[in-house]
Formats: sequence, structure tokens, C-alpha cells
Amino acid sequence: MTARQKKQIAERLRSAREKLEITQTALAKQSKVGRSAIVHYENAQAIPGGMELIKLCKVLDITPNYILSGTEQFRTSQEPETALLSDDMVTMFFRVAMCLTSLSPEIRESVSSLLMTLVKQKMSNKDYADFIAMTDNIAQDMNEAGLDFEKIFDQMDNDIDLDKLNKRLEKKTKK
Repeated sequence: MTARQKKQIAERLRSAREKLEITQTALAKQSKVGRSAIVHYENAQAIPGGMELIKLCKVLDITPNYILSGTEQFRTSQEPETALLSDDMVTMFFRVAMCLTSLSPEIRESVSSLLMTLVKQKMSNKDYADFIAMTDNIAQDMNEAGLDFEKIFDQMDNDIDLDKLNKRLEKKTKK
């Protein structure tokens, strides 16, 4: 990250805080991010990590994307890292599901924890509980409707040799 980008992030954080007319101390207390860290962020001496960024943005009522890029809109990209993004919910659902099922259980747990933490940060405790109940109900309804996702994923696994793909990826990451 360039010095210019760090300065822009610092300015966006400071501006958002000042817009709400709260002090660095108040922001630190509300976000549970250390005041010294906030000072470093606003002076472009450091960039907030993912969890700190989410906590700050929740209090500042802005999105992490705005802090990092200066826009509320996500940029569409052909980069592999954005492959989960899609305007088609079914495509996005299957991409996420395929990604998770192709990971080892330990990594899947870490990814799941991160994703659910990000979702939870955006909701009140009640809304989060309602969200979990809703997803459980949808899954139950889909199972009762006869949608056998295990069978679907098994067929996909047969069509795409995920074990072979994972072994190739492991070899590449070790290099």
C-alpha cells in the first residue's frame, strides 16, 4: 500500500469520526479499538486490520469498502479473488458452497468463523439470532422440498476432481 493510499484511508477515518462529532477516545470506547491504534490510523502510521476496520465502521456508520477505496460501491473485477461476487444469488450461493466444501475442515471452520463474525458485526444480537433461525428454516424447507444438496455436491465432486485440484493447489502454494 502506498503512502498516498494510507493517507487517504486516514483522512476518511478522521472525517467520518469528525462528522459524528465524537472524539478519538469516544470512538475507541464505542468500537473497543485502542485509542492509540486510532491515533496511528488517523495519522496514516498504520492501517486497521480486518476486525478493527469492521468495529470502527460499525460505530462510524460507514462501510469498510468506503474507508479502503473511497466509494460505497464494490468494483466489479475479473480477478479470481472476486469470483464469489455475482448479481445472481444462485450462482453466488453455489460458488460459496463449493469453496467451503473444497476446503479442509480446519480451514472451513476458520473461514466460517470469519464470515459469520463479519455478518454478526452488522446486526444487533436479536437480528443475528433471527438471521440464524431464518437460514436454518430455509435449509429445512429445501430439504423437505427434496433438494438433496449432498447428492448435488457429490455429483459436482465427481465432475470436478476436487482432491486432484486441491493437491495441485497445495503443490503450487509450497513452491
